[in-house]
Amino acid sequence: MSDKNKGGRPPAPPGLRRVNVPLRLPEWLVQWMAEQAETPAELIEAALLKAHKLRPPRAP
Repeated sequence: MSDKNKGGRPPAPPGLRRVNVPLRLPEWLVQWMAEQAETPAELIEAALLKAHKLRPPRAP
């Protein structure tokens, strides 16, 4: 029975998996992020990519 497909989304490739990183932010920033349509993770990722001119790795 362990071979049965349980459905759901397949796991992300290594290097693209999301990792929980607890951090402390100022209240005003948390409040602003809560008012945005994007999730806090999406906002932080986009800001870091732009600020540091990063490019995420491509899926193999």
